[in-house]
Amino acid sequence: MIKRISSGIVLVLLLGFVLVQGGYFLDISVALLSVIAVFEFERVLKDKNIRIHRELLVLQIAFLFFFHTQVSFLLVSVVFLFLTSGFYAISRNNITDMVYTVFASIYIVVNFSFFYVLNGDARVLLVFIFSWISDTCAYFTGVFFGKHKLCPAISPKKTIEGSIGGMIGSALLTLLFSYYWHGEVIWYYAGFGLAGSAISQAGDLIASMFKRQSNIKDYGKIIPGHGGILDRFDSILFVLPVVYLITLMN
Repeated sequence: MIKRISSGIVLVLLLGFVLVQGGYFLDISVALLSVIAVFEFERVLKDKNIRIHRELLVLQIAFLFFFHTQVSFLLVSVVFLFLTSGFYAISRNNITDMVYTVFASIYIVVNFSFFYVLNGDARVLLVFIFSWISDTCAYFTGVFFGKHKLCPAISPKKTIEGSIGGMIGSALLTLLFSYYWHGEVIWYYAGFGLAGSAISQAGDLIASMFKRQSNIKDYGKIIPGHGGILDRFDSILFVLPVVYLITLMN
């Protein structure tokens, strides 16, 4: 537990530094996290005799690193990867590799890349309210009030009470953020907080389900006590496009 708390504090401090600095600090960090996450995902799939085309994914990461001023580049990147991966899969007569490569492209590379377009925008903080802070609220609510299991087959420790606590905590903090951003409380931001937390929790459950099916505890060991990049950023990857949509609406 001490190791987990210590590494968590270091992670938050590093993240805070990167977000405050922004610019190329954030862009380079996102590219690096994306590459590590791709390698973590590839390692897990190897045990299932599935080979994603990491070379194509790394190429996509590089492409988005240099060309990310418009979301259209994200879409072009996905189409590019799909076509290239498709031709490669057909030549090897293996559609499974193509499917998992495209999935990794969208889930890891494209979703991480929303950090690029949120770079320098204070609303990027919503990403962490919806994910990490919501998760913390859910954890403590579950510890003190949790009685009914949310999804025991996938994540035995999660409770319905904890889930509700996470959503309420996210909604309250999102309202607080609306006051910071607009100078007044915007009540519909509570809906953003509820939806963001729900999507974050769904993303966490999906990642847990995938790990359970792959018979692994963690994707990696790069963060002591927390696992790999995908273990720590799984819910964030799901809420990043949601926060981007919020920025378009507000």
